[in-house]
Amino acid sequence: MIFFIDDNITSSLREAKELMRALIPLRIRWVSQSAINVAWDDEALELMQRSGCQGILVGFESLQPESLKEMNKGFNMMRGGPVEALANFRRHNLRVYGTFIFGYDHDTTETFDSTVEFAKQEGLFIAAFNHITPFPGTPLYGRMASERRLLYDAWWLDDHYRYNMIPFQPKHMTPQELADRCVAARRSFYSWSSIVSRAARRVNYRRPFMLANFFVINAMHQWDVEGRNGLPLGDGNWTGSLLKAEPSECTVSVGASQ
Repeated sequence: MIFFIDDNITSSLREAKELMRALIPLRIRWVSQSAINVAWDDEALELMQRSGCQGILVGFESLQPESLKEMNKGFNMMRGGPVEALANFRRHNLRVYGTFIFGYDHDTTETFDSTVEFAKQEGLFIAAFNHITPFPGTPLYGRMASERRLLYDAWWLDDHYRYNMIPFQPKHMTPQELADRCVAARRSFYSWSSIVSRAARRVNYRRPFMLANFFVINAMHQWDVEGRNGLPLGDGNWTGSLLKAEPSECTVSVGASQ
């Protein structure tokens, strides 16, 4: 199984199709990551299947249109949104790793349950449920800072910050509640009842090789639902000095999900 490490392998559909045509005679199995737009291009989906694509990671991020607008990802709701997109992926026997993030101002406690239920009903191969993280240099960080909602001066340099801690004040819940609900979402999605139910989706069981992968990968995720919680960022034994750049001086422009 080859993983093409590209945040959006179909950012240029023309070049992606050229790559897929070149892969067809190699008879390999591969996975990668893509924006939702590829779901509306039947030629691309057919080429993905013919070239050996077994699955694709898609950042659905949220089922809340208001939250998607905040992320500048309103296009995720085009042409029927995730439901129709997933139907198209399944029609071409492509499994989906769906990712979701929580903590935007329109998210409430009910958002978690409806999102997890959606992921189960749609039979996602695997899924991620994380909180947003305001990275320095991003508009999200700037907005959180201006609203005085940051809980650390620079969370990425703070000795007390740990993996899965919330570095800002959510609007409709406490930071701890946001962290706990992300863990609960993972635990629910990776429960054995959910795993068995999702395995019954034809797209997940139609090939023995991928069905075996399905159970192994889901079992690993179940084991690691909260295994990284509380771990320090980076090497805890590091004794050197850290660059003390001000947030405004940083030029990081990575995504908002952890």
